[in-house]
Amino acid sequence: MTRMLIDAEEYLPDIHNDSSKSYFAEAVACFNAGAYRASVVMMACAVFEDLRLKVKAYGPYDGTADELSGVLEKAYQEQKSYEAESFRMLRHSGMLEPTDKNYLLSLITARNNAAHASGVAITESEAYRFVEEGARRIVAVRLMWDEQGVAELIRRMARTDLFPPTAFEHFNEITQAELASLHPRVHGLLIDTIADQLGSAGPIFQRNTTRLFTCLAARQDGAIRHALFEKLIATRTLDPSNVWLFEMLAADPRILKGKARNIHAVDAGLAAICANIDTEDDNQIAALETVFLGLLADGSSGTLSSDLAALTRAIGSKLWLRPTFVSGLEHGGPVRDILVDGLVVRTLDPDMAEGWLAAVVRTWEEDDERFFAAAISEETALSLLRNLANGASAGKPVCARVLNSGCQMLPSLRRRAIGCIEAEPDVAWRILEDDEDGGISPKEFLERYLSVDRWIREEEGGEEDAGRSPRSFAGRTVTAAGARARRFGR
Repeated sequence: MTRMLIDAEEYLPDIHNDSSKSYFAEAVACFNAGAYRASVVMMACAVFEDLRLKVKAYGPYDGTADELSGVLEKAYQEQKSYEAESFRMLRHSGMLEPTDKNYLLSLITARNNAAHASGVAITESEAYRFVEEGARRIVAVRLMWDEQGVAELIRRMARTDLFPPTAFEHFNEITQAELASLHPRVHGLLIDTIADQLGSAGPIFQRNTTRLFTCLAARQDGAIRHALFEKLIATRTLDPSNVWLFEMLAADPRILKGKARNIHAVDAGLAAICANIDTEDDNQIAALETVFLGLLADGSSGTLSSDLAALTRAIGSKLWLRPTFVSGLEHGGPVRDILVDGLVVRTLDPDMAEGWLAAVVRTWEEDDERFFAAAISEETALSLLRNLANGASAGKPVCARVLNSGCQMLPSLRRRAIGCIEAEPDVAWRILEDDEDGGISPKEFLERYLSVDRWIREEEGGEEDAGRSPRSFAGRTVTAAGARARRFGR
């Protein structure tokens, strides 16, 4: 029959004090040599030495632990029924789980039988259980800190840059090491305590906070996700300057699917932070895009449109010049309506209209224009082209170049606008009217801005400067000849 063996190296790296490690190694050596009585005696030494040192380390932060440590140290010095006295005190301290108490009681009994001429045999399987379970349950388990561990980590975050930029690739490992000694039940307390100090803490603390919370979110753990939402978003309003929040959310966009008692306050707070995102900061914009697209991909468009409508509008105001904006329209429904309505309102300003159209020319592909036009209503298409026409009237060069060429660079959008004029003239009148001067009639708008034939005539007749030919997608120039060929199907 094959004898059982224990590999000490499987456990030794996780035993964090030298004396317990030495006792444990001796217990394993005795077991592997077949000296089962000796292995139980040495395992009892390893276990109770480990408990004594853990309680001693815990003492400065906990009154019960400090009192217990004093008693254990006295019993240790006197060596009078040390294990039995230790167990008696630990059993009533509230520091042990019931299963740990059962193990310790069995170990003391077996240790007493093994250390004396009791006549009670210790079998191989019994000795194996005492050694293996003792390592797994006590000796190789790090001390779990509660409130005092949180306080110590907070102090270190204020003094030390725990996540230096040079260690970027190891941020997750650093987070794991920092939290290894914290009991999971105080993770929420840690998040809450850190958030309480954000307004008054220094730059080192702020950097540590951003990186710690981002690494926590990256775990995409349900309990952590709930704690981050509850402590940072649902029950507090962070200052609008905390744009790092979106870096954290980018690591796990599903955090925003949490439920809050006052979702309107949550929505307003997130929108205020989003408003402070710097569109020139590539990292901030990339994080915002990840949050937005992550929520849409996760089927959370309902959350964005109903619970987080203000945030959705704020996101639209930051991404409206980027291809991501077009991607957001793919999901249709209320999210699309919020984004498009914001775009129409924004481009009422001629400068904004010019900025949007310039971005379209610079960054869109032909498929983007086709998809965009298909995603919006005919009324919206006409409203947008009306805004671009106002930009052209205000002397904005890109708007003038595109609108004065019959909107050839925006063929799909042009067709949608013409559809509105032809199918719903009353709606077109309402869109194009102006309270001050009566606006422009749909017929006149069609002739002035949407007529290919008029532009061809003017181009070929030399009535306008050739520089007004619009730059199309990917830098292609729309010429009168090319427009005529497309107009007549050639």
